[in-house]
Amino acid sequence: MQCERCDEVASGGRAWNAGVWRGARMSSRASVAIAKTNGAASFPGGMEAASSVTTIKVALAGQPNVGKSTVFNLLTGLSQHVGNWPGKTVEQKTGLYCHGDIRLELVDLPGAYSLTAASEEERITRDYIIKERPDVVVLVADAASLERNLYLLAELLLLPAPIILALNMMDVAKQQGLVIDTEALSRVLGLPVVPMSASRNQGVRELVEEIRALTCDPSRFHPDRPTLRPDHRQTMAAILELVRDHVPAPYEPEWVAVKLLEGDSEVTELARSWLPPEDWERVSAILLQHEDAILDIAGGRYEWIASAIHQAVSRPG
Repeated sequence: MQCERCDEVASGGRAWNAGVWRGARMSSRASVAIAKTNGAASFPGGMEAASSVTTIKVALAGQPNVGKSTVFNLLTGLSQHVGNWPGKTVEQKTGLYCHGDIRLELVDLPGAYSLTAASEEERITRDYIIKERPDVVVLVADAASLERNLYLLAELLLLPAPIILALNMMDVAKQQGLVIDTEALSRVLGLPVVPMSASRNQGVRELVEEIRALTCDPSRFHPDRPTLRPDHRQTMAAILELVRDHVPAPYEPEWVAVKLLEGDSEVTELARSWLPPEDWERVSAILLQHEDAILDIAGGRYEWIASAIHQAVSRPG
């Protein structure tokens, strides 16, 4: 269903005035809610609260030192809460951004280089996206180190949430002589790309507009994911056939199959507990025959990254 006034946002317009925004795709927790807001003191720009708002749950993800917290602070201002993740020593930051008829519930996920769950930060990030089902994940990336940051994107694309790539530090990339065609990158990746220089407060409004537009029109997210070699695609299909009926919500069977091929120890133990013994024995036998799959998966991601960079980035010299 098309949201009221979303056609204006999706075409690049700025629909910021009050009015009920209907029909958006929402999680159960952040359903299209008509809710009373609590005052206007924390609203950026001094905007008064709309009498009815649409709530969107947004997760900010990214590697360390990409300016993710700067983006979070620009959006939330003083309207944020700092604590620890339940049962963890890792800091948890949540906050609100309200403007007109939208209300963003934001969580600043810990900086993570990958989603292998090799660290507490990585485990928190992937568990939050899988279990809490944010309406949108904003991946904040360093435009000057795009290759490294796109590897995390390749992993995030396996998880069940639409993604916006917030290409931060565009000013630094420009200083280094990099020319990034963000429209071409968006076409290649099949997802929204927003250029930003958060340290200069540039791109924040455009990011909010894109969050709203994507929530209204999920078809804006149609990613071109990395692929496997034909033989490993057959292997993954065989594993998927064995695990599909046993993977409980909120996990996705496709993600479980890939993580098994990668040798992810945490997912391996989960799958062992979910599957009947005979099916697990068959999965184990398949994995034993394809121990090189992890290299193919990584190789496929790097080829996918190289292709995107080649089509959208020009380098000096």
